[in-house]
Amino acid sequence: MPQGLPWLADNSCPYKMRAGVFCFIKEFKAFLKALGGWTLDIVYFEMIENFKEDKCIVCHLKNKAMDKFFDDFLYESVNDYNLRDKIRKGGICPKHARKLESLGDVLAHAIIYSDLLSNSRNRDSTEILPCKRKTQRQQNMCIFCEKEQGFEDTYTRAFSHFFATQPQFKSAFAERGFMCQRHLNQVLEKTASVSVQKELLSVMGAKIVYLIAPAHNIFDFMYV
Repeated sequence: MPQGLPWLADNSCPYKMRAGVFCFIKEFKAFLKALGGWTLDIVYFEMIENFKEDKCIVCHLKNKAMDKFFDDFLYESVNDYNLRDKIRKGGICPKHARKLESLGDVLAHAIIYSDLLSNSRNRDSTEILPCKRKTQRQQNMCIFCEKEQGFEDTYTRAFSHFFATQPQFKSAFAERGFMCQRHLNQVLEKTASVSVQKELLSVMGAKIVYLIAPAHNIFDFMYV
C-alpha cells in the first residue's frame, strides 16, 4: 500500500479503490495548482528549515511571503494594470493600508491613492442603478487580503500533505515545530485521514503541555 494513500487500505472493493485513487489524484492536482508555480521540494524544504518551537510555521512563512509581495508590488508592480484594476474594485483594507504606509515609497502611494480617489469620483458622478445584492464570495476583496489567504491555503495544504506522507517532516515538526490554533484548524480541515488528524493533535497537545508548565510553576510559587 503506497504510504501516501492510507485511507484506501479499508476499501477492499476494486471499484471503491479505483474511485479513491481518482479522488486522490483530483485533490492532489488541486493541491499542486494551489502552490502557484512553486514545487513541492521548494515548499517542503522551506517549511522544514523554518520550524521553530516558539513560532507558528504557517504564520512565519505567510508573513515572509507577504513581505516579498509588498516589496514586489511597490517597486515592480505598482503600475501593473491588472493589479491596479483589482485595487480600484476592492480597495485596500485598513490593515494592509497601514502596512503599505510603514514601507514608505511616496511615489507609489501617490499613484495608488490618486487612482483610487479618481475612480471613486468618477463612480459617484455616474447614475447608480439598482442591482442585486452580491454575496460575500462575489464581493471584491483587498488584493493583499486575497494574496494572504492564498499563501495560508498553500502552506496549510502543504503541511497537511507532508505531515501525512513524509516521516522525516513529521519527526522534524514534532521535535522543533509549532502551529497556532487558527492554522491548526485549517490544516485539520484539509487532512482527510482521521488517524493523521489525531496524531497531529497529539503532537500539538504535548507541545502545549510543555509551554504551560512554566506558568504552572509560577502559580505554585505564588500560592504556596
